[in-house]
Amino acid sequence: MRVSVSAIGVIAGLCLAITGTAGAARLVRTQAGLFSVSCPSVRQCTSTDGFIEVTFNPRTGRRTGGGVRTVDPGGGSLIALSCPTRDECAAVDDSQGVVSFNPQTGRQTVRRGSIDPRAPQALACASRSQCTIGDAGGSHDHLTGGEITFDPRTGRRNTAGTQGDSIDNDNQGLNDLACPTVIQCTAIDGIGNELTFNPQTARLNAAGM
Repeated sequence: MRVSVSAIGVIAGLCLAITGTAGAARLVRTQAGLFSVSCPSVRQCTSTDGFIEVTFNPRTGRRTGGGVRTVDPGGGSLIALSCPTRDECAAVDDSQGVVSFNPQTGRQTVRRGSIDPRAPQALACASRSQCTIGDAGGSHDHLTGGEITFDPRTGRRNTAGTQGDSIDNDNQGLNDLACPTVIQCTAIDGIGNELTFNPQTARLNAAGM
């Protein structure tokens, strides 16, 4: 039975689609693996393995801007990052600090230690002047989920975030959050709750949890 070249091409394409090989691009060699990514545009994304940041074009899989850089020397391991614009990213580390950097150059612009006295878990930046951390705190017997909102350009917390407001007292920390606007964030916790709140006031909306 004859199989045409075009048919072979179709079969090969199906195999690539099934195996997921097509479109994969090695950005950086890392034993830790990349685990946090933020894309301020369709042509620019930034990711981290906890120690370095790598900025790339998701359409081509090629590194761009600052390439691979260490942006938090002397700090802890990066936990999460968010990039509200093409020239600004913020990240939180496991030493309770925050670092801001330009992903196009890989240069650090701001670093502040101990911005969150609890345990940062997630980060979302609604604008270049406002980011919100979701965290976990308390004891093993009673965890609470808190939020701290700050200006990544200065590392200063806003009025609501000065003490680290607890918005989830259901014995859980916050696992992740997203902030589509400067007055709305939605967080999720470890037992299936969602909490939508105003990060400028730390007040839950009417739905609560």
